Amino acid sequence: WKTSPNKLSRDILDKRFQTHLYPFIFCQAGADIFEIDGINPNSIEMHYWYPLNTDPAEVFPYSDKKNSSVKSEIEKLVNQINSTLSKGINFPLTEDHSSCLYCEFRSLCNRGIKAGTFDNLRIVDQEDLSNVQFDLDQVSEIEF
Repeated sequence: WKTSPNKLSRDILDKRFQTHLYPFIFCQAGADIFEIDGINPNSIEMHYWYPLNTDPAEVFPYSDKKNSSVKSEIEKLVNQINSTLSKGINFPLTEDHSSCLYCEFRSLCNRGIKAGTFDNLRIVDQEDLSNVQFDLDQVSEIEF
């Protein structure tokens, strides 16, 4: 559910880690949540819904192959983190200081004392909610 009238391109959404992480988590935990035997990755889809856009949905099918790929990527990242921590190496700081402007932990990296306000934040899916009128009764049910 995205409230921005400006829908991000499919390529940008596909590059976002959440597009692949959320279906992976659902595949792993969904059976426990719904108290069933298991969930087939091929039956999962990630939906981005932009109700204020004329083309509101962007759907990313999931699969066994994608599930294996995401699992490998997560395991690789966890192993890198564990390896770095076990060696006592500090994680490198980002070169993009603008990423730090709104970070509540920026004082730990000596990049400021406290995070800035979001009033001046420039993000890709900036949201203007000034003209939003929304009635939940007008939203159709989504089958799952």
